[in-house]
Amino acid sequence: MQRTGWRHVDPLCAEAVALWKFPATLQKGKLELRLSSSVEYQRVKEYVWHGPKPMSGLEGASWADIDQQGRLIYAREGRLYAFAKDREIGIADLNLDQPPSRLEAKTTD
Repeated sequence: MQRTGWRHVDPLCAEAVALWKFPATLQKGKLELRLSSSVEYQRVKEYVWHGPKPMSGLEGASWADIDQQGRLIYAREGRLYAFAKDREIGIADLNLDQPPSRLEAKTTD
């Protein structure tokens, strides 16, 4: 992640992320990634936008980053979005490209 521009907010964060210990916070420009673990020891990630306009589209995002044009890009519920000119723009719906489940594959064989 450091190679693509993410940096550790806390100097101890690098060691925490390397050892899969949480909480940890990473930042790339105005985008922040908060890593933690739930009671069930599952990894939890939350993206927070610190730009001039509030950004509610990141709630439930499974991935987010800044693209080469400086736009906020994020994935939510199988769809890819960009936040540009103060609005959310749909880029792609990847839900139809999912492979069939094992049960569906067995019934069609």
